[in-house]
Amino acid sequence: MTSVQLFSFAFICFTCFSKVFSCEECKTEVGILKSKIKELENVINILNKTTLKRNELDLTPSEVRKRAIPDVNVAFSVSLTSDQNHIGLAQTIKFDNVLLNDGQGYNKHSGVFVAPQGGVYLFAYIFCHTNPSSSVSQTWIELMHNGKRINSGVGDSRHSWQDIQGTNIAIIRVNAGDSIWVQNFYEHDASLYTFEGATTFSGSLLYV
Repeated sequence: MTSVQLFSFAFICFTCFSKVFSCEECKTEVGILKSKIKELENVINILNKTTLKRNELDLTPSEVRKRAIPDVNVAFSVSLTSDQNHIGLAQTIKFDNVLLNDGQGYNKHSGVFVAPQGGVYLFAYIFCHTNPSSSVSQTWIELMHNGKRINSGVGDSRHSWQDIQGTNIAIIRVNAGDSIWVQNFYEHDASLYTFEGATTFSGSLLYV
């Protein structure tokens, strides 16, 4: 006996105190309820057929968890402690002050971050350019991934001793062993101003 049949025999009309099938109004109401219950049963059957069961998956719960949570914590944040002048084209900016280096991916001697684990990373850099002359002065910085430019930023000073900051961020997929750095481009004699940590470079593994 189905749930619908049980429902039909158990239902009593409290208007005529008889079984539902002896009351025309009750017959109509029960017919509507049967139809709605049937619709709900159909929906439940569809959901049961389309829902993946745990034992049908190739991955165990712990393996599924590892897809989203990194095996190691990877994050770095670095800054410059001294002004940089006469920066040449394609010269890597070597941030000497390491604020954080979880995963030990950043090398302050080379200025390059080497990803200890693959995944989706966020990288951000901000730099300050000051103009000691009376002419227009610019510094262009680009974010590099294995020698390919990801994006860039510019500090464009229009008069002497004007401090300008340029910045950009990127969220990209990186493989283990890939190299990320920032370098000067476009201007062959650039400069960076570092007062109070004004020039920084940071990155963090978001997920794998």
